[in-house]
Amino acid sequence: MDEEMEAICQKKTWRLTDCPASRRELKGKWVYNVNNEVEKNGNSTTRHKAPLCFMGNLPIRGLDFNETFAPVAKLTTIRCIPAMTAANGWELHQMDDKTAFLSGDLDKEVYMEQPDGYVDPTYPCKVCRLLQALYGLKQAPRMWYAKLDDFLKSQGFDNIDPDACLYLLMNDGEIIIVLAYVDDLLLLASSLAEIDKIKKALERRFEMKDLGEAKVILGLDIRRDKALDTLKLSQGRYAAQVLEKFGMAECNPIGTPLKVGLQLVKADESDDALPYCEAVGSLMYLMVGTRPDLAFAIGKLSRFVLCYGKEHWAAIKRVLRYAKGLLDRGLVFDKNSSCVLQDFRDADWAGDHETQRSTTGFTFIFGGAAFSWGYKLQKTVALSTMEAEYMALCEASKDAVWLNKLVQGVAS
Repeated sequence: MDEEMEAICQKKTWRLTDCPASRRELKGKWVYNVNNEVEKNGNSTTRHKAPLCFMGNLPIRGLDFNETFAPVAKLTTIRCIPAMTAANGWELHQMDDKTAFLSGDLDKEVYMEQPDGYVDPTYPCKVCRLLQALYGLKQAPRMWYAKLDDFLKSQGFDNIDPDACLYLLMNDGEIIIVLAYVDDLLLLASSLAEIDKIKKALERRFEMKDLGEAKVILGLDIRRDKALDTLKLSQGRYAAQVLEKFGMAECNPIGTPLKVGLQLVKADESDDALPYCEAVGSLMYLMVGTRPDLAFAIGKLSRFVLCYGKEHWAAIKRVLRYAKGLLDRGLVFDKNSSCVLQDFRDADWAGDHETQRSTTGFTFIFGGAAFSWGYKLQKTVALSTMEAEYMALCEASKDAVWLNKLVQGVAS
């Protein structure tokens, strides 16, 4: 808490004043949590944090804030960066802003009570007029993104279409790329010297923590083997946590996620004693992160989150058993593999027995591994297998246009 208050004072986040009669005096609270982080030397450490958070349920739109949207990098883009790293032998490092949401400049007048335990004894009746953003403010992510965006563009970076959080700088034949996911930054460059330059520039402007070579981003483990020119993305630790959470840590592995030909129907009434929705959500992040082999199973089981029973829970447990047998499975990008974007798509016909709709499945390969995939029911009923295939082709083509812009933007 002392460290947080010190950072707030250094950044001049607020000034004490009287609250105008026309404004409301809002509240903040201390939030305590423990983060497991990977240090620059690769060791895992435990960090205790106590951010002072604004109570975000109190502000009123139009009075305390206007716009709140702030973009974040897509997971597809996050996978594209390691793929390009492995393909070109570039350097991949990571930084983290310790006080990201304290850096944005507010465009509205916001007043908050003095925080518990840190009331100024000289002015106990005054309130904090916020000058910069604070955790919990609805506009805080937008203010932080705007400040980071302005800084990177002042350094010569340009946005890479089509991801607003991906920045590129060409400097005397050297390439530097910055990818931002809120306060987590991936730095990609063709040389270590260029990495050091952008790190120093960021450290001069923000309160950054240098994490060295990238090891973990959003729960995705990054393991690089420079001898073999490979880079692997996996979620083994996250998968183990999911198994532990649902009491399946000691289960027997199985070779397939679902029984062949499994047909499930909606239950008349959901069994609230089963943590079905929670399990689907936990497995879904594993699937969208690094496990396209789970897309079919999770896509199918997620249709029943409002109407599930014991047979649905049995199917979820089978997926967990499958995940147990392949904890360390991930995406391996190889320098010697093709860097041409390849896509594969397919569709069944009337595969869903309840709606008679067909299912689209597609995956895109780059650098030797899948880096984008999808599985979804088609929006309308196809009258033939050919129509179902054309609908799948259309769906995959939309992603192909976006991915081609992304790959060409990074590769250029």
